[in-house]
Amino acid sequence: ITLWEQKARSGDLNGNSTLTSIYYSMRNAISGTVIATDGTKMTLSSIGITTGQWYEGGKLYIDDTKLKDAIQKNPQEVMDLFTRITESTTDVNAKIGSSQNDGIAARLYYIVNNGINSITKEAGGGQYQLYDNSFLGQQINDLNQRMSDMQDHLNTLEQQYYNQFTQLEIYMAQMNSQSQWLSQQLSG
Repeated sequence: ITLWEQKARSGDLNGNSTLTSIYYSMRNAISGTVIATDGTKMTLSSIGITTGQWYEGGKLYIDDTKLKDAIQKNPQEVMDLFTRITESTTDVNAKIGSSQNDGIAARLYYIVNNGINSITKEAGGGQYQLYDNSFLGQQINDLNQRMSDMQDHLNTLEQQYYNQFTQLEIYMAQMNSQSQWLSQQLSG
């Protein structure tokens, strides 16, 4: 009971590999190095944005003076750190954010879109999806089919037992009739 209560408090999605992967990918995207258009390597910490301790859950701290100084000295580099996109493609979800040279926002966009696709494959697309071919949707369909098959089997078995009971009643009625006839013959 104690283990079950702990599991219930931690949540159903605690330790989910898909969500964990998305979480760590986002952390890596934020903490990674971005190469600006002029070749300068930049990180958030180089412009005054740092993360807190691990137990703070990803809290960011901003050094106002360092950030303002970076924006005044090199506005293009700061903009590249967040918004640079190196791939130009019509399929936005496929390439943007996948390059080490892409900015943090492009990387996050790519990671979130891939995460949504992964979650949709696993859990389904919700009420607006016409056909649910997700892993969980297929399991639900399989269970529904098995329940339907078992219900059909139970209905068939029930009908078989009703038929057997009816036949038994007929045989008992015949036996009673014969027993009464024999009683009359022996007493007569």
